[in-house]
Amino acid sequence: MNALQKKYGVDYAQANHPHKPHCHVQFVAFPCNQFGYQEPAENHELMNCIKYVRPGFGYEPNFPVTGKLEVNGAGESPLFTFLKARCPAPFGMIANRTDITWTPIRNNDISWNFQKWIVDHNGDPIKRYTSRTDPVQAEDDIISLINKCVSDGSNTTNGHGGAKAIDIPALKDGVSALPNPALPSGASPGSVAGNAAGSIPSGDEAQKEAETEAAKKEAAQKAAISTIATPGAGVGPAPAPAPASAPAAAPGSAPVAQAAAGPAAGPEAPPQGTPSKRKKRSLFDIFFN
Repeated sequence: MNALQKKYGVDYAQANHPHKPHCHVQFVAFPCNQFGYQEPAENHELMNCIKYVRPGFGYEPNFPVTGKLEVNGAGESPLFTFLKARCPAPFGMIANRTDITWTPIRNNDISWNFQKWIVDHNGDPIKRYTSRTDPVQAEDDIISLINKCVSDGSNTTNGHGGAKAIDIPALKDGVSALPNPALPSGASPGSVAGNAAGSIPSGDEAQKEAETEAAKKEAAQKAAISTIATPGAGVGPAPAPAPASAPAAAPGSAPVAQAAAGPAAGPEAPPQGTPSKRKKRSLFDIFFN
């Protein structure tokens, strides 16, 4: 990532489109300890771990590294709630069951370290990459989005040569809301906030609404199955249906209750132990005939 940051960073913008100095790439790293507990270091230890342990060999990132945060489960950062809601999990996979250390589990959760997102100059997440994707493989996407930024007719600078704050609620003050950022050598706290201008909501409301709706549908299905299984119980005559002028069911009641009641007339059900000659009705018949 250092090579891409150097190649397409601030100097690239100044050399190729000085009238749009904000149109360049800016990497930001977010340490997390939820995957195999591979990042146990404290925030103040992160930079030394990167330099001397992993990857080691004196490596120093030339881009901001934030403090540790959670990206899945009940304590996940709202930034990642936003990113995951915009881009589904690559290949539809969450993680191996033995690797999941968080709850609740959602179908767009991050499966392992080093997943990546690319966000355009308007603050919209464009693509999500797997953990195994080498950053170099995203080079064409980086160039495409820089060119898109340059061709955008709006003037998105703040008048001082820097990038204008992105006016999207889900990104406003994003980095400043993260825990104690650990900065690389030569970086300042201002560079972190300036490179990821934006707001993070307390959670993704759309996702919460979807989960609520799913819970309601599941409850309605259970109520419908319970209503279908109750009438008759295999003994005695089937109950008569409600009159045609019966009032509509109250909100939340099972919509198939009246259809499941069966015909008002007809032969009585045979005694227990005697095979019935009546045609058995499937759930398909009950719902659609």
